[in-house]
Amino acid sequence: MKTARKKVSYVIQQETTQQAHRLGVNSLALDVEGKALYTAGRDGVVAAWDISLDSKANEEDAKTTILQSLQTHTDWVNDIILAHNNQSVVSGSSDRTVKLWRPHSSTPSALTTIGSHNDFVKCLVYAAKPGWVASGGFDRRIHIWDTQEGRTRSIVNIDSFNHEFKPGQTDVRVTPKASVYSLACNAAGTVLAAGSPEKLIRIWDPRSGQQIGKLTGHTDNVRALLMSDDGSFILSGSSDATIKLWSVKAQRCIGTFETHADSIWSLYSADPTLGVFYAGSRDGIVTRTDLGLNSAGEGECIAIFKENGGVSKLAAYKDDFIWSATSNSSVHQWRGIPDRTIRSGQKPSPECPEVPASSLTQVIAPETYLQAQDSLGYSLGRKSFSRSALSLPLSNIVDDTPLQPLVPVRTAPHHTILGKPGLTAHRMLNNRRHVLTVDTSGEVVLWDIVKCIPLKSFGKQIMEDVAASINTQESYPNWCTLDTRIGAITVHLDENRCFDCELYADEVELPVEFEVREEQRINLGKWVLRYLFDKYISVKQEVFEKVGEVPEEIQNQDFVADIRTPGAMLNIGLATPAIPPPSHSSSSSNVPGLSTIPQSPNGTAPTPQQIGTSAMSHSPSDYFSNHHHGGGSHNTTYSTDPTPPGTANGTPKAIQIPPPAATLPSGPLTPNASIMGRLKHFGTRAKLNRNVSSEGKLDGAKTANDQEAGPSPNIPATNTGDEEGKGEINDGGKTDAEKAIVGLDIPQAPTEPEFSPPPATEVPLLQLPEKTTVIISEESPEASASVDVYRGTVASVGEDSRSIDEAAPSWLLSYLLQNKIPFKDTVKVSFVLRPHEGTALPELPSGNTARLTANRVLRVRKLMTHLVEKLHLNYHELLAANKIAPVNGIESSVDGPSSEQDVKPELWLELLFGDRVLEPTMTLATIKQYVFKQGGDLPLTYRLKSE
Repeated sequence: MKTARKKVSYVIQQETTQQAHRLGVNSLALDVEGKALYTAGRDGVVAAWDISLDSKANEEDAKTTILQSLQTHTDWVNDIILAHNNQSVVSGSSDRTVKLWRPHSSTPSALTTIGSHNDFVKCLVYAAKPGWVASGGFDRRIHIWDTQEGRTRSIVNIDSFNHEFKPGQTDVRVTPKASVYSLACNAAGTVLAAGSPEKLIRIWDPRSGQQIGKLTGHTDNVRALLMSDDGSFILSGSSDATIKLWSVKAQRCIGTFETHADSIWSLYSADPTLGVFYAGSRDGIVTRTDLGLNSAGEGECIAIFKENGGVSKLAAYKDDFIWSATSNSSVHQWRGIPDRTIRSGQKPSPECPEVPASSLTQVIAPETYLQAQDSLGYSLGRKSFSRSALSLPLSNIVDDTPLQPLVPVRTAPHHTILGKPGLTAHRMLNNRRHVLTVDTSGEVVLWDIVKCIPLKSFGKQIMEDVAASINTQESYPNWCTLDTRIGAITVHLDENRCFDCELYADEVELPVEFEVREEQRINLGKWVLRYLFDKYISVKQEVFEKVGEVPEEIQNQDFVADIRTPGAMLNIGLATPAIPPPSHSSSSSNVPGLSTIPQSPNGTAPTPQQIGTSAMSHSPSDYFSNHHHGGGSHNTTYSTDPTPPGTANGTPKAIQIPPPAATLPSGPLTPNASIMGRLKHFGTRAKLNRNVSSEGKLDGAKTANDQEAGPSPNIPATNTGDEEGKGEINDGGKTDAEKAIVGLDIPQAPTEPEFSPPPATEVPLLQLPEKTTVIISEESPEASASVDVYRGTVASVGEDSRSIDEAAPSWLLSYLLQNKIPFKDTVKVSFVLRPHEGTALPELPSGNTARLTANRVLRVRKLMTHLVEKLHLNYHELLAANKIAPVNGIESSVDGPSSEQDVKPELWLELLFGDRVLEPTMTLATIKQYVFKQGGDLPLTYRLKSE
């Protein structure tokens, strides 16, 4: 069974004083009593705005101010609702979590994670009387969460894809399980409706978890639902561009409204009977429909305004104001249209304009519509209603005139809550430190993802053109993954690649006081992690010193920088095949049976079922799921399972409670207990670090001298190279099997861990912005995305040390507390080194056909050093023999060994690929990727510069 994996992420914040959404707004919630509008966006932010509800206020007085803004999620927030008398905000996100925020509490920045799904959370609904919140997601499940008493556990897990079977039917085609796009419930919490791409509405009893009916009539995805307070009526909006009114008791459609020409995306009503409602469609049209239940005559539908894009959510205050959420980061506030009884008695004004005939259409009140159906003599079915006359458009019965698009009354919003540009695309440059981004305004900016700061703005240009002009020919492995899903750069670090990339120190802008050694390399993953968690390490250092768990000699030890230095151990030899290292290898409770509501066709009580007795089932991928991260690669694949969980032979069974989230240790963590205990068995392989000898040498067949040399730090003697760096070639005296055995990763018995965090001298000081968000997330095989288990900032990781102890993966703690990283084989490049045609230099002792291998990051200047050693070349001797020209500033002295050290080989020797002279700072990987550009051994030649 695959286990969950954890990763570390950090979000690079844009330096701005403006608090606003960076990307489109997905959801709205209006607190009339508190005069606050809550907005939820694709940037993962939930914000509260102070709004004016005075219909007589001018545009200046109607300006809104932000009350609070909180980065609640790490992905799109798809829906929000108000709960607990508007004291709590519940949000559901594509990061799979459902969270509760109490903006009026004493700690308004605190968040509570109510629960999570296995895929995106798409919609939420709140039942005021019982105090629960229901969430629907793309994992084809509906969870009900008890929030009234602060309990963060699912009390009901409704299987949203149960199917009904007729008695005696054997040939049953079970449709694919459908994602949940919309939810609605009554105030008492006794009826719950769900809409999905199945083109129908399923009705549930939340108390028992049993399906009690389904409403069929739509021909496309049901994207929006409303329910009357008493649970008698349901209003549905579909991608088939129709709005339907349903009777829950009769389980049939009592009205179809074709007032829009495009897919219905949102519905809103403050009327407990749904007599007046607003609808928004994909083409941006927003209408107000009055069914005329409170007045004589027919109802009416008025097109109020048109947005520039699809309307994902609506909120309204009486008939005075309407707020609309779209893919734009700004939220528009529009003036409403009063009821016709009010309009008839007033002169036209900005608050009460005249409604032209082109903006209005008549609708039939449900009672009149039912009479029309009875006169047609149609039989009304109880369970299935797809082909009844009640599902036909009104125009088919009342008027055969083609539906004309309505012309909006309002042409401009009354006020706008301004958003700001957010990042929409990115490209990492070849140096693996700099990233180009483009935002919604078209501006291209260069960022340093190590220092977490912007470097330069290129204005409004094409990002690829800018990349082509500034990118360098460098080849380094990826050490992280990036995304801009929330309108900002999020950098993800995982165990598999975090420590893979090293840059030469002379290529990095370093503090003046940092002393750089020759050919020193800096591991980017170590550098970033060391200072993301700097305050955490400081707290742990204080704790360990206080309790005296660390020996004095370790506390006062002068740490040696664990930087791989190619020149430290240079070992060039014949490349031989080698055997790769061996691969590394809840309590349950019962749900009480509850009776169904009176309308339930199945009056039997459900059978209680234990928690976690059935794992999540998988189905074919839902092609209706919106790929909402533009250009992203999110795909959720499911295997076909004809019998979904909670069913037996196709018969719906009792509800299930999902297993609770993995519990974390609650007891105090002592230095020698929980943390170090986790590290004790992290594996001896973690000690086999990618070390100096294996990373910074040219390699070939191991010799007998290799075994006799002393081991370098952190690696066993069987994997060491030539300690003196002489690199003598000698493949005699060993069989092929013996050669292959050398370097095998042989497991050792676990040893007691020691506290030795990475010292500040290992990498240069890095001043990261304290507001940089730090996240630890967990991804499990059955889920579509990772879920956060810790969220903080660079400034707060010290205060949150206990939480990090519990949430951090072992590989992270192993580095932060022991300065150890997981073992990984060095990536090498094979090449052939020959004298250039016409040169007087001899061939290497191994011959012209000798195949050599070396670390992919080895520079050309190090190959030159190797040539000087192997060919016994001496600058002064060559100069005296008139074989080379003198180097400026270097005095001639054959007997001067000190001056010979000053004459670098790159000043009088050169390496070539074909006829191209290679720069001394080029690495083997760079030559392979940008010069050689093909597979096989890299052919290199050498000569004197004067030749």
